[in-house]
Amino acid sequence: MRFCYLPVLAVGNLLEFVLNVMLANGGIINTLLKVTFPCTGKLVVRCRDDENFATLLSIMDRRWSLKAQTPENRTGSRDIADILVMASKLAYENAAYNRRVVSTIWKMNFVGFYDCWNEYFKVAGTQVLLFTDKSENANAIVVAFRGTEPFNMLDWSTDVDFSWFELEDAGRVHVGFWEALGLGDREKIMQLSSGTNAAPLKEKHSVESREDSDDQEKLKAYSYLTSKVKTLMYENPEAKLYVTGHSLGGALAALYTTALFYYNETMVTDRLGALYTFGQPRVGDRKLSKYMESKIDEAKYVRVVYTNDMVPRLPFDDSAFKFKHACMCYYVNSFYHGKVR
Repeated sequence: MRFCYLPVLAVGNLLEFVLNVMLANGGIINTLLKVTFPCTGKLVVRCRDDENFATLLSIMDRRWSLKAQTPENRTGSRDIADILVMASKLAYENAAYNRRVVSTIWKMNFVGFYDCWNEYFKVAGTQVLLFTDKSENANAIVVAFRGTEPFNMLDWSTDVDFSWFELEDAGRVHVGFWEALGLGDREKIMQLSSGTNAAPLKEKHSVESREDSDDQEKLKAYSYLTSKVKTLMYENPEAKLYVTGHSLGGALAALYTTALFYYNETMVTDRLGALYTFGQPRVGDRKLSKYMESKIDEAKYVRVVYTNDMVPRLPFDDSAFKFKHACMCYYVNSFYHGKVR
């Protein structure tokens, strides 16, 4: 998969570019007319950083409206689910697109959209959206991790990587997801358990953040996000933290929340509002799932699985791999009937 990364990414970029050109010019017929007969109008071409450049996912589903403008403090409310499922979807888009939707459509406070460093892959491959429901006196701080991009083979490589590492007193954790949070590198195995990567990174490197382009740091997702969340909590004493993500993003959301407890970030964990994941793969073994259940209030962890989605069945929970899910599953069948399992 890593070998195919560049050619597959090029195909995906080309497909999205063509679809965005057609979208910007009113469909395939109007686009062909403008290309063939320039007198019919100027061809509109969007770059990938444009606030209207859509990924394949949002081209297929262009809905962005919300039914609620702030999560209720009541755990399990439809308002929380509404905002967090949309935030999980929005995290797939570029920084400018995120800013436009959060600020203009949702009327909320956009904080940032960050490219975070994965030391094992040597790329800024972990994307995360951060926003609050209001710029002042906020009630909600939302962290949404980007999931598996269809044409990103590094994401798929992470998803099907069944390597694990034993965290002291917590259990076996999926190494690929742990690395994506910037919490270590399997080639420097002691980093994975020492906690050295849990502290904010100070070294200066090449530009890796879309929003903090002058910062010149390779941002580590866990440490950087935690410092940002703490700052927002100081500024907004009533705000609760809501963490979410779809697919790979769901795994990162679950492990990010777990890491907050593992590294004793009590200021943040005491104000955890909810953890919502959608189509989340397994992130560890039975011991880790028990650790998560002992730390995260069951009512605050909502893990949604839709019918025959393959991703939540990975990595396998058989006798060879021994990966296990934590807490209950909110299962939705193909008729959109839900069950708690």
